[in-house]
Amino acid sequence: MPDLPGRKFPRRIAFNLFPQVGGFDADGNSVEENKVEAELKKIWGDARLKISSTAVRVPVLRGHSLAVWARTARPFTPAALKKELLRTPGLKFSAKPEDYPSPLDHGQRTEIVYAGRLRRAKTAPDEFQLWIVSDNLYKGAALNSVQIAELIAKL
Repeated sequence: MPDLPGRKFPRRIAFNLFPQVGGFDADGNSVEENKVEAELKKIWGDARLKISSTAVRVPVLRGHSLAVWARTARPFTPAALKKELLRTPGLKFSAKPEDYPSPLDHGQRTEIVYAGRLRRAKTAPDEFQLWIVSDNLYKGAALNSVQIAELIAKL
């Protein structure tokens, strides 16, 4: 693709994906990957939390989608974890793998976060994989902060 004045992306975005959101630091992490790590540590109040992510630019009108690998602090079966996800406020969890959410079908103009495709990872018995979709304009860091403050105020 020729270099165009005012170009905003490092690659052509139409009909394409690329694993870069923002510039890179000395370790090869993008700005967005560092931001995800910092936000999750702040939200969960744990600076020791180990976060590893790859941010991928995807040409959708709006929304965030995450392929999440999570290690639980205590043993869970997939069935027990599904039960927890089904009762989590603000989360609409689809238990059937084929009912996974997508930004176009589920994650627009709502504060609800959608999740699906929960499965045990093949790398460790206490590690799980999950697909998550949300509207980043409706459900983002600002709203999360307000909702967390509301929960704390109820304690």
